[in-house]
Amino acid sequence: MFKHFLFILIVFSGSLLYGQKNNIHHQLSAVVQPAEKSIEVTDQITIPANQAAQELTFFLNSNLTVKSASPGVSVTLLREKAMSKDLGMDQEAPEVAARIKQNKYLLKTKTAKGTPLTVVLKYSGKIYNPIKQIGEEYARGFSTSPGIIDTVGVYLAGASAWI
Repeated sequence: MFKHFLFILIVFSGSLLYGQKNNIHHQLSAVVQPAEKSIEVTDQITIPANQAAQELTFFLNSNLTVKSASPGVSVTLLREKAMSKDLGMDQEAPEVAARIKQNKYLLKTKTAKGTPLTVVLKYSGKIYNPIKQIGEEYARGFSTSPGIIDTVGVYLAGASAWI
């Protein structure tokens, strides 16, 4: 029994270490201002060597303005108001994700390929998508929003593309 437990522990520990070395990591600092319906984010992104490159693209909510806070790293807007692909919890409701437009950006760095990369991005803007009824009207209807910042409360689904 102990041997089986030890084997499982070793496999689990190894998979955790492997995953940590191969995943993109975000360290976020976010300030939400409900009265202004806005958010300010500082995102320190660590990209492992096997995924790092001198040019990378990413998408972000089109209501957010983004800039690099890292020396030698530039961010350029490639395309405005592209249709969002829902990566959030509400994937079963494509009409929710369709309400969000994203901008596509190009991130350029002088880091050599195969070298781990850490970049700090700062972005801010308003996220306010009122709650709407989806699907058919039932006695207990379903209402949703991909993201809303308001004095009543804050909800930021993956579909809001704020990360």
